[in-house]
Amino acid sequence: MRQIFNFIQSLAESRLELLQQYSEEVEDLMDDKLKDFIEYTDNLTKDFSPEILEEFWDFHLDDYHQIKTDYPSVLRYSIIVSAYSTLEQTLMNVHNQHSKNRAGYKKYKKNRSDISAILEYIKRDMGIKIPNNFMELSFINKLTKIRNNIVHCNGRIYDDINKDRLNKIIKETPFISDHSHEIMLEKEFIEIMLTNIINFLKILFNAIELKNRQLEKTSN
Repeated sequence: MRQIFNFIQSLAESRLELLQQYSEEVEDLMDDKLKDFIEYTDNLTKDFSPEILEEFWDFHLDDYHQIKTDYPSVLRYSIIVSAYSTLEQTLMNVHNQHSKNRAGYKKYKKNRSDISAILEYIKRDMGIKIPNNFMELSFINKLTKIRNNIVHCNGRIYDDINKDRLNKIIKETPFISDHSHEIMLEKEFIEIMLTNIINFLKILFNAIELKNRQLEKTSN
């Protein structure tokens, strides 16, 4: 059983590290593209009259916003969804080693996310001691609401079923903001998110290892 949990942890860490590398490399590419665009337009328009310059930007402003805002938003949204799915699947894999019908967590599902319900099962039914108040878990609870909005509302705050709750999370969380009533993420948010998920899984699997050692002692 210990080998199985080690494999589950290794698989999750590998996937999350890949997302980290992918995010960093694509962010760098987008930064370079934006710099090239600004340099190109500055050189092209340096001798334009104010009237022609205004016409130029009327025509090309959307291109600028696409590179500066839209592309990064699509990337960061997709990283959040992928990282959250990795976390959810990892917890489900842990849960499935104990739940024979793979549905044990559902008894805790009422008014809870799948992740919250699975964690409750891991704590209560598997006897794994996970602290309730550590920083990483608090972040993941907020991330659940952000991810749900991205998946179901495409980042539109005004379409969220609980706008007040989401706005509160946005106001108290660094590197996320309300931009024209849509979720705006800075690249630092992605870095913090991935670090929190990786650290959370380390805490979880350390707790699982401790439980396995205790079981081994009592069985000897």
